[in-house]
Amino acid sequence: MILEKDIQNFEKSKNRIVFELTGKENVSDLVSIPYLDMAITFRYIVGIFQDEIASISLRQEHLDKWGVGTADIMHYARINTPKILPPKVTPMIDALKELSGIEFAGDDPDISLSPLFVLSNEYSTRGASALLYPGVLEEFADQFESDICIIPSSIHEVILVPDQLDITSSNYAAMIQEINSTEVSPHEVLSDHPYYFSKNDKKIRHSMMA
Repeated sequence: MILEKDIQNFEKSKNRIVFELTGKENVSDLVSIPYLDMAITFRYIVGIFQDEIASISLRQEHLDKWGVGTADIMHYARINTPKILPPKVTPMIDALKELSGIEFAGDDPDISLSPLFVLSNEYSTRGASALLYPGVLEEFADQFESDICIIPSSIHEVILVPDQLDITSSNYAAMIQEINSTEVSPHEVLSDHPYYFSKNDKKIRHSMMA
């Protein structure tokens, strides 16, 4: 494969490398790093045109051409990704309004969704990676003075829930699995179970603690 001209030179390309979070079954021949039971992969951003992102998935052949390793591109991706794809936290009610164009009345039963927040990036594309941005979860946890349950909606976004609701990990898992099997394309599935962010130790775990 002949590499695209714009990414022949690593020094010219390194500031366009970003990471994304994906399901471990979807890494195929991509350069990847395991993260919990998911995977971190990488893309080269060709350009952003009218809110559309043009990018290229990075494979080992790209790294071989550049003469660099996975640690090298991860170093730059950590710097670049929050800058190029800034995080965005949106109340679920507002996200639904944006998607549907429907205004919800104040006494609408769906107002119960208000404790839910959607975390993505400003382009709502491959935004689950915002979980890994420095300070994002910490700031959210501090705002609510609470630990956080993380529902992996898809590779494009996750749902953050302050740990103030009487919902068990198994209930969350059942919901996630149902949505993944009926609403999410297989290549966009992130995980089949919830994760848990501790306000105290600032770590993401596989599921909610007992």
